[in-house]
Amino acid sequence: MFQYSFQRFSEDEKKALVPLSVLKESFDLKVAAAVLQMSESQTHLAEEILEDFQYKSLLDPSSRPWSFQMHSLLLSFANRLGKSEMKERLLNSESRLYAYYVSRFEDLNEQFLTGKSMSAFIEFYEDEQNFLESIMKGCLDPKTSARVFLALVKAELFIRSLFWNKKEIIDKMYDSAIEAAKLDGKNFI
Repeated sequence: MFQYSFQRFSEDEKKALVPLSVLKESFDLKVAAAVLQMSESQTHLAEEILEDFQYKSLLDPSSRPWSFQMHSLLLSFANRLGKSEMKERLLNSESRLYAYYVSRFEDLNEQFLTGKSMSAFIEFYEDEQNFLESIMKGCLDPKTSARVFLALVKAELFIRSLFWNKKEIIDKMYDSAIEAAKLDGKNFI
């Protein structure tokens, strides 16, 4: 059923659905625009795509305001399609997702270091799982690894403040970065 419907999509819709399949949880317009490789001036295009997909029942509104979620069956189909027919598009989308969250993490670290620690903590914890996943998986992605390594080095105080009572998370983050750096032959940490 999905395959038949997918064949009826326009090329632009096909090119947008697969990248959005890397967004496993609810997502907002900014994340979608980043994954679709659209600049801030093109956000209106991402908004049109999301509204069109929502109209076609490909996206559901999420519990968070102004956010969306793809149904798990459709998510699975689009992801499988990406792995088989649009592998490069899917990999690039994953890299853009990691880069988006690493960039936000860098911004939060900067907020923390300039005295706005409470707002940095709140924003981090609201999206904690996406930050952690992007940092750990971004270490293994050749397009984002160098940036992740440097972000981790610069954010040590921020990370230790976020997880002051969860040493295992800190260890997991740094261990994944160290292993990835060793595999990559880089010496950032």
